[in-house]
Amino acid sequence: MANDGYIKLYRQLLDNPLWKEKPFTKGQAWVDLLLKANYKDKTVEIKGKIITIKRGQLLRSADSLARDWGWSRGKVIRFLKELDDTANGTADGTPYGTLITIENYETFQGSRTPNGTADGTANGTRTIILKNNKEIERDRVPPTLAQVSKYVEEMGYKMDPAKFFDYYEETEWTKKNGQKIRDWKASVRTWERREKEFARPESDQRPAPIEPPKYKKLEPDPEVDAVEMPEELRKKINGAFASG
Repeated sequence: MANDGYIKLYRQLLDNPLWKEKPFTKGQAWVDLLLKANYKDKTVEIKGKIITIKRGQLLRSADSLARDWGWSRGKVIRFLKELDDTANGTADGTPYGTLITIENYETFQGSRTPNGTADGTANGTRTIILKNNKEIERDRVPPTLAQVSKYVEEMGYKMDPAKFFDYYEETEWTKKNGQKIRDWKASVRTWERREKEFARPESDQRPAPIEPPKYKKLEPDPEVDAVEMPEELRKKINGAFASG
């Protein structure tokens, strides 16, 4: 590939007047983080407490980055969020500053092995990040089909792992909103849950039967007592018909 391979960037580049020209572009800010990130674990004392900042991490405030890059504080915060959304890095607030972790740091800064691969990636199925001062292991993205199949089997799921794998290979492991998938196991769990929802028996989805309308109960008309017609009135009526 044309963009494969490495070049060496000397950290003294940070002191070069050409590099310091502001404002920075987003690409320049990204490289600036790579240059400032620890190349090995480092222990520092901040506010009387010993803090370990790991390889591929840096502890900075948004205000200091804003000064370095010639940006507003709000633009720095939006940029760090963009790194998180695109799976290039994480930024977590701590009592000592913002801890920035470069995802897949070895891909950018690792040494080369004899077979031309980045050192540390041969079995690098997990990325270790520090979130809220706790180490968290995150499974590598993208996974292999074998990894997906194994996880599906371990969880006892009924889903087709190959179908899941092929779908996300096609989307280059991005969500519908365009964000990169950072936890493929969570996506597997979501896929399984949705398949179960769509596979519910039709009897479980039918609406409740509609009750027939209720009519008022009909009551019989009350009986009327018969009254005999007076004789005089009866004669008048008979006479009227007879004369007609």
